Amino acid sequence: MARKKKKEQKPFADRFPTRESTILERLGENVRQLREECGLSQEALADRTDIQQTEISKIENCRSNPTVLTLERLAEAFGVTVPELLQPGVVQKRNS
Repeated sequence: MARKKKKEQKPFADRFPTRESTILERLGENVRQLREECGLSQEALADRTDIQQTEISKIENCRSNPTVLTLERLAEAFGVTVPELLQPGVVQKRNS
């Protein structure tokens, strides 16, 4: 029986290109800042939200367009609203 050739996988950056979107950039920055403010690793946030760690990484790096349900889970984990996740400087607002 002939063996199938294994398909060569494209590099990560080709499979998940950075998305050019101001809102996704704000979201990524806010998720990273809130996560760090809470002293959480991506893995710990993944456990808390039931979102895969790789998805959290993609969100933080503007390589994902998360669903509303994902946004709700993240907002709940940080004690903010979904609109706050999408606004600039949510961490500074929380600390003032």
